Amino acid sequence: MIPLCHDGRYEMPLPVKNANIALPNNRELPLRSLMPPKKRISADTSFQEPFITFMDSMIKRGYAEKVPSSSSDSSPETSGFL
Repeated sequence: MIPLCHDGRYEMPLPVKNANIALPNNRELPLRSLMPPKKRISADTSFQEPFITFMDSMIKRGYAEKVPSSSSDSSPETSGFL
């Protein structure tokens, strides 16, 4: 069953056999892959403005949300980065 969140959205669980699986702390890998686009967006305003506009629209529509700074420090046992 797909649970309905308090704000009316559905939250899909990860498709794993064992829900208590320990995911590796691979935070460094996605951060490294983020650096080249981040540098390009920061260096070139022709990319920066459309990117900011796009991300703002995704947040306003509810398709994305800002992660609170407190959740980025969660324990490695319960964190997995995509």
